[in-house]
Amino acid sequence: MAPSNNAEQEPMLLCLIGDEEVADRVPTALRYLLIGLIDEQIDAVLAAPSDGRCRTLISGPIEVLAYSEPKWPLAGWSRKNAVRDLVAKLSAMRKDGPTFVHALSPHSAKTAAAIAQELDADLLLTIGGRDDLAKDATARALAERASVLIAPSQHIAETVRAAIRSQRSVEVIRYGVTPGSTPAAFRGEGRSPSLVYAGPLAERGGIETLLVAFKRVSKDHPDLQVFLVGKGPGERPLRHLSTSLGLSQRVTFTGRLDYLRAAMESADIYCLPEAGGSFREEPLHAMAAGMAIIAPEESVYDGLEAGRTAAVYEAGNAEQLAERIRDLLEHREAAKAMGAACQALARSQNSVAKMVAGHVRAYRWLMNRDRTFAI
Repeated sequence: MAPSNNAEQEPMLLCLIGDEEVADRVPTALRYLLIGLIDEQIDAVLAAPSDGRCRTLISGPIEVLAYSEPKWPLAGWSRKNAVRDLVAKLSAMRKDGPTFVHALSPHSAKTAAAIAQELDADLLLTIGGRDDLAKDATARALAERASVLIAPSQHIAETVRAAIRSQRSVEVIRYGVTPGSTPAAFRGEGRSPSLVYAGPLAERGGIETLLVAFKRVSKDHPDLQVFLVGKGPGERPLRHLSTSLGLSQRVTFTGRLDYLRAAMESADIYCLPEAGGSFREEPLHAMAAGMAIIAPEESVYDGLEAGRTAAVYEAGNAEQLAERIRDLLEHREAAKAMGAACQALARSQNSVAKMVAGHVRAYRWLMNRDRTFAI
């Protein structure tokens, strides 16, 4: 998709459709995007469910259109009502320029597609997980119809291209994050080392492998502390496993943290315990903080290169994970260098300016694609 130099200042109405999944996975990046669009002659509004975490997504000059999240068994009826209300509000906002509807996840694509059809608007779809289209036939069909498909990493873009029948282009627009001033890994002298995982506490999310690995490491490094940040259905069995391994005094379940980034900048190692799942912003914050990152092979995050920006291990292999943790604890200068490389990667690859510019380029391309310019 080539950048456009024409009609760059023509206004447009852009409706981004969010949901609880987006509010949980990439809330900070979405805030950065919405604020960045203010300076781009784009009238952006966010449509999001009226309850749950979506209420905390944005503050400031961005208008939020609340709607009721469609839920079984009345999902069809409630979606129809939500679409009707959102279409009426968006119609009142329309000016002379075009209207675009951007579904920020496959979960919100059905609502977004219905709105786009009513407004005769182009549909954009962001796909944040490797399995999002493979496990959802409706989302896959909507992806075939969308004018633009967006993925947050090359790894996800490749799986999206393989999942759809047509030879569709998938734009890689990485989420933005603000890097810290200095790498966090082993920055403080005289403090106990700490390892952090942040994200959902799933029953089979690889965290049990992390706890088993920590048990093996703890014999040689009794001062290491582990912090599990987040909530989820796996919290109770994980607490039980921690207790059964004799780690309850050294593993802290923090719940969700309002100031996650500050906690990361006070820690040393970040562990990503599984390769699958959807793209989340916590690993990006760990990169931007300059933590030493341990990640499984073939994760969804671009740039995590073994030995340079990450310590890589085979997913599910507790012994190999334990070895990677030991290596970082026992070779701290190398761990510091890895944290610095991660921070540099976040600065170049995941800048907020690049994220905003990538989205604006996609919107402007749609605006100009059907025009013929005189030479």
